[in-house]
Amino acid sequence: MAEAQLSAIDYSCGQPRKHHNLYFEDGTLVVQAERAIFKIHRSLLARYSIVIRDMLCLPSGEGHNDGTDEKPLVMNGDSALGWELLLGLQYNTPNIRSDVLKGGDLLTMLPIVHKYAMEELETKIIQELKNTSSHDGFVDLVVASQIVGSEELYQDGLQRLVSAKSAPTLAQSTRMGAQATHTVMMAAMEAAVTSAKQETVSALNQLISARKEATVAKKEADTAIVRAMKAQAEANAAKWDATSAKDTIQSLENKVREISDKLDKMIITESRMCRHCRELTNWRCEQYSCRKYQD
Repeated sequence: MAEAQLSAIDYSCGQPRKHHNLYFEDGTLVVQAERAIFKIHRSLLARYSIVIRDMLCLPSGEGHNDGTDEKPLVMNGDSALGWELLLGLQYNTPNIRSDVLKGGDLLTMLPIVHKYAMEELETKIIQELKNTSSHDGFVDLVVASQIVGSEELYQDGLQRLVSAKSAPTLAQSTRMGAQATHTVMMAAMEAAVTSAKQETVSALNQLISARKEATVAKKEADTAIVRAMKAQAEANAAKWDATSAKDTIQSLENKVREISDKLDKMIITESRMCRHCRELTNWRCEQYSCRKYQD
């Protein structure tokens, strides 16, 4: 992070010392967080925090430090890194942007921002955390909700984690706490059971539909078989009729042939029969040789 110029210096232990980057000689307020001493401008903090503004308005000698080099204003319970991020952001880039600060940095600042009622900055931090679409970002939302005590934000983070359908890692569970992890896991299990039930119901419906389709198909097949058998019977009947007709035709042809033969014989006989006496003769009957004619 170039703008805030995060350091690798550990200010959680050792002797109190000036911060390497955020100690301005022309500063008007000296604060101490852990072992880091910051010298900054009163107007910068008073602009965002009504709590610090009221603290700075208190008269000297009422049990608080003056905020000078001799008596820094000690921010008990605050992390040096959180103040380093917050002050570095305000002096360099006075905007909360994901390209400047990551989720972990925002969560480091959030306890200080919330503690001193920096409502404008808190709103921007929460909004930036809500813009996330990663699993870690959803965990950040849950952690942020625990810092600011927002049930709405807590439920939002849990819902996003459940919708992600991915179990939190051990590190993520440690950050969220046992209760949030338990809620996410139970919700995930419930969602899995519900999904399994829906899939089972869908599978049963598909099976019922398949059985209905199979029954319809069987009926259609049976109908087709009956039609085929009927068609076969009709074909057999037609074949028998054709055979019968053939036999009938053959019989008629035989009868015609017999009649034709008889006619031929009759014609032959007729040609050999005397036209006067109607007797068969081996020669052509002449009128005068005919016995009947002679008689």
